[in-house]
Amino acid sequence: MTNPTRTAAENQATTTANRHPNFGTIGPDDELGLGILVAEDEEGNYQPVASVVTINEAREIAAHNMALRRKRLDQGDAPMCPYVYTVWCRDSSRAGGGASYAVICEIDVATL
Repeated sequence: MTNPTRTAAENQATTTANRHPNFGTIGPDDELGLGILVAEDEEGNYQPVASVVTINEAREIAAHNMALRRKRLDQGDAPMCPYVYTVWCRDSSRAGGGASYAVICEIDVATL
């Protein structure tokens, strides 16, 4: 999925604006309810990767997903190369109630 009209800085600003109120404070094994792991590149492309329950589970899946992408790259394929994985979960504090999602965690690929 791509958004060709937006710059990397605009996409980063959107992610920052969509941060969950508990961003950076939730524990690695705290349950998120239904979390969604998304791979994002610097050009605004993104791909949903998996549903996750905890930040630790998201980190494990992101590491595995990145390893698969590197393997495909070594085999001559051209997979999207993410610079960050984001974990989205429900944010009931936003206007509109519990149907809204926000970024609860960012996982830098350099840490995988």
